[in-house]
Amino acid sequence: MVGRFSFASDFSALTDGCYAPEVEGRNVKLLHGDEILPHYELDSELHFCCMPGYRAVSQLTIQCVDGRWTDQPECASLCRHRCLHSGSCVAHDKCSCVNGWSGNRCRHPTCILPCMNGGYCSAPYTCTCSPGWTGERCQTPFCTKSCQNGGQCVSPEQCKCPYGYFGEDCSEERSYFGLYW
Repeated sequence: MVGRFSFASDFSALTDGCYAPEVEGRNVKLLHGDEILPHYELDSELHFCCMPGYRAVSQLTIQCVDGRWTDQPECASLCRHRCLHSGSCVAHDKCSCVNGWSGNRCRHPTCILPCMNGGYCSAPYTCTCSPGWTGERCQTPFCTKSCQNGGQCVSPEQCKCPYGYFGEDCSEERSYFGLYW
């Protein structure tokens, strides 16, 4: 007895069939969607196909001969560069991207509506705004000093003051005829 097997059982395993072929990480599956069995009889023939986005680099039909498979089925990616952000290779150098990503390699985040005022899409559905702008799409100007007396921030650091008020934050009051109270 050597290890867990006797010589007799080792020899019979080699002459009466083959163990399941090693296909893990080889980007293949059985052609008709069958499951790989742990053991196959001599002369068994298995037909594999490549996973989507892969091409064959070895024989995809293998046969059990003398206790060994005639080849190891294997497929390689059609894309020279890896698809990013969970994208998958679907054709020669063409990635299929998950929602929120776009581009040849799924490298570019997408925003449903465009970012405004110099902002840019920095992550899926997320705008990073230029200084002085805020909001989901960078559509809202920001004034460091709040506009007073009903004034409105109309562009970065610029308040539009209501009648009777002025100043950078509308905090100064204007009187009639230039007179101050």
